[in-house]
Amino acid sequence: MPKLLGGIFALAALSVCILNGIEPWTATVRGFVAFAFGHIAGAIWESVFGQPGGRIVTTEDITVQDSTKIEKENEEEPAA
Repeated sequence: MPKLLGGIFALAALSVCILNGIEPWTATVRGFVAFAFGHIAGAIWESVFGQPGGRIVTTEDITVQDSTKIEKENEEEPAA
């Protein structure tokens, strides 16, 4: 997402510069600046609205942990 947004910003800046007849070096620098700004804005957007990272817990993980907990409880109880 950051690269896409940066690319869109850069293309918009370059298009405006070309349509207004601005010097090529100035247009290129403005394109780079727009790309950097768009890349940073995209990274911020992803950090705020992106999916959280982390480990996905499945039912297999839960059943394995519960069964080991039950086995430990059974071992601790004295036999009658």
